[in-house]
Amino acid sequence: MVVDRWFATAGNGEINDIKRLLKRGFKVNFKINIKGIDGCMTALMCAAGAAGGHMEIVTLFLENKADVDKWTGNGHTALYAVTERWATLRLLSVWWR
Repeated sequence: MVVDRWFATAGNGEINDIKRLLKRGFKVNFKINIKGIDGCMTALMCAAGAAGGHMEIVTLFLENKADVDKWTGNGHTALYAVTERWATLRLLSVWWR
Protein backbone atom coordinates (compact mmCIF):
# COMPACT_ATOMS: atom_id res chain seq x y z
CA MET A 1 0.00 0.00 0.00
CA VAL A 2 1.33 3.46 -0.90
CA VAL A 3 0.35 5.03 2.43
CA ASP A 4 2.44 2.45 4.27
CA ARG A 5 5.35 3.33 1.99
CA TRP A 6 4.96 7.02 2.88
CA PHE A 7 5.48 6.35 6.58
CA ALA A 8 8.17 3.70 6.06
CA THR A 9 10.25 6.03 3.88
CA ALA A 10 9.96 8.81 6.45
CA GLY A 11 11.08 6.52 9.26
CA ASN A 12 13.85 4.93 7.19
CA GLY A 13 15.26 8.20 5.87
CA GLU A 14 14.63 7.56 2.18
CA ILE A 15 14.74 11.19 1.03
CA ASN A 16 14.42 10.53 -2.73
CA ASP A 17 11.26 8.48 -2.21
CA ILE A 18 9.83 11.22 0.03
CA LYS A 19 10.53 13.83 -2.66
CA ARG A 20 8.78 11.69 -5.28
CA LEU A 21 5.76 11.13 -3.05
CA LEU A 22 5.51 14.85 -2.26
CA LYS A 23 5.51 15.59 -6.00
CA ARG A 24 2.69 13.06 -6.38
CA GLY A 25 0.64 15.11 -3.91
CA PHE A 26 1.09 13.33 -0.60
CA LYS A 27 0.07 15.52 2.31
CA VAL A 28 2.70 16.04 5.01
CA ASN A 29 0.05 16.31 7.72
CA PHE A 30 -1.75 13.06 6.88
CA LYS A 31 -2.20 10.93 10.01
CA ILE A 32 -2.37 7.15 10.14
CA ASN A 33 -3.01 4.57 12.84
CA ILE A 34 0.11 2.48 13.30
CA LYS A 35 -0.05 -0.81 15.16
CA GLY A 36 1.59 -0.50 18.57
CA ILE A 37 1.15 3.28 18.71
CA ASP A 38 -1.53 4.74 20.95
CA GLY A 39 -3.29 6.89 18.39
CA CYS A 40 -2.39 8.36 15.02
CA MET A 41 0.90 9.82 13.91
CA THR A 42 2.26 11.83 11.00
CA ALA A 43 5.25 11.18 8.74
CA LEU A 44 7.02 14.09 10.49
CA MET A 45 6.73 12.17 13.76
CA CYS A 46 8.17 9.07 12.07
CA ALA A 47 11.15 10.97 10.67
CA ALA A 48 11.82 12.99 13.83
CA GLY A 49 11.55 9.99 16.11
CA ALA A 50 13.67 7.66 14.00
CA ALA A 51 17.06 6.58 15.30
CA GLY A 52 19.34 9.50 14.58
CA GLY A 53 16.43 11.65 13.42
CA HIS A 54 16.34 12.20 9.67
CA MET A 55 17.16 15.91 9.58
CA GLU A 56 16.95 16.23 5.80
CA ILE A 57 13.48 14.72 5.73
CA VAL A 58 12.32 16.69 8.77
CA THR A 59 13.54 19.88 7.05
CA LEU A 60 11.75 18.92 3.83
CA PHE A 61 8.51 18.29 5.71
CA LEU A 62 8.80 21.62 7.54
CA GLU A 63 9.43 23.42 4.23
CA ASN A 64 6.23 21.79 2.98
CA LYS A 65 4.26 23.16 5.92
CA ALA A 66 4.22 20.12 8.20
CA ASP A 67 2.24 20.91 11.34
CA VAL A 68 4.62 20.48 14.27
CA ASP A 69 1.67 20.76 16.67
CA LYS A 70 -0.22 17.67 15.40
CA TRP A 71 -0.88 15.29 18.28
CA THR A 72 -1.00 11.53 18.49
CA GLY A 73 -3.95 9.93 20.24
CA ASN A 74 -2.02 10.03 23.51
CA GLY A 75 -1.05 13.70 23.21
CA HIS A 76 2.45 13.44 21.78
CA THR A 77 3.90 15.63 19.03
CA ALA A 78 6.98 15.32 16.79
CA LEU A 79 8.90 17.28 19.41
CA TYR A 80 8.05 14.64 21.99
CA ALA A 81 9.54 11.96 19.72
CA VAL A 82 12.81 13.90 19.61
CA THR A 83 12.96 14.71 23.32
CA GLU A 84 12.20 11.12 24.21
CA ARG A 85 15.35 10.05 22.32
CA TRP A 86 17.36 12.93 23.81
CA ALA A 87 16.43 11.90 27.34
CA THR A 88 17.59 8.35 26.63
CA LEU A 89 20.85 9.61 25.14
CA ARG A 90 21.43 11.84 28.15
CA LEU A 91 20.81 8.98 30.56
CA LEU A 92 23.20 6.70 28.71
CA SER A 93 25.90 9.37 28.54
CA VAL A 94 25.80 9.80 32.33
CA TRP A 95 26.26 6.06 32.89
CA TRP A 96 28.89 5.72 30.15
CA ARG A 97 31.57 7.69 32.02
